[in-house]
Amino acid sequence: MAEIRPTIKEFHGVDWKKASLEQIIDFARANYDNAHTEVGMIRDECRVIWESLEYWQEQHPGQKITIVETGGGYYTSGRMFMIWVLRNGGTYYSIEIKNRKENIKELEEAGVWKYANFVQGDAQKIFWDIPIDFLLIDSEHAIVNAVGEYMKYRIWLKPNPLILFHDSRLPFIVKSIEIIRSMDVLPLKFESDASKGGFGLASYERLWKQELGKYKGQK
Repeated sequence: MAEIRPTIKEFHGVDWKKASLEQIIDFARANYDNAHTEVGMIRDECRVIWESLEYWQEQHPGQKITIVETGGGYYTSGRMFMIWVLRNGGTYYSIEIKNRKENIKELEEAGVWKYANFVQGDAQKIFWDIPIDFLLIDSEHAIVNAVGEYMKYRIWLKPNPLILFHDSRLPFIVKSIEIIRSMDVLPLKFESDASKGGFGLASYERLWKQELGKYKGQK
């Protein structure tokens, strides 16, 4: 039986500072009114994003995060980043290959779009000079994109950043990560767990497995 998801309009008026994680995940996965097909991540993927943000905050107490995401204009993970910035401060940059104005309009009406800094264009070609704490690579799922985007932004990564590669169970993304590990002089460690929705999370500090909640207390 197909999952029935709410629409973004159903979340108008929600106090995101008090919302539960489940509400935030429901909002992140909600459909746009204009959508002909369902898009977005499974619930475990959304939890990986949120717990990654919590982990970063624990490792950097009192600091404000700078998030950079490369994507396709659907803003599933982006909605979670917007709410994080709303609740905790920081800056979120959304670098999108497509300007889906109808999606942006719905997010404006939901009251979260003002917490995003939208940049349209090819993530490998735009000018960039801003240090990054948290990088999510999720535009086109080809080697030239995943490797190219990582190499573009790696020089702007702050010490001990977090890097996520979405759909890391896909063959081209797996190969991309192999290439990155083979040529990058930085001690990048990586592990992917497809059962958790295909997110690969890398940290220069240490390996962080995608077993939700298991990072607490680890060194």
